[in-house]
Amino acid sequence: MWNPLSWVMEAAAIMAIAMAHGG
Repeated sequence: MWNPLSWVMEAAAIMAIAMAHGG
């Protein structure tokens, strides 16, 4: 699944996790 939307959603999830961990 290499859709722009899926890529953006995954990037947003990773950023949210990093921010939650205080990265």
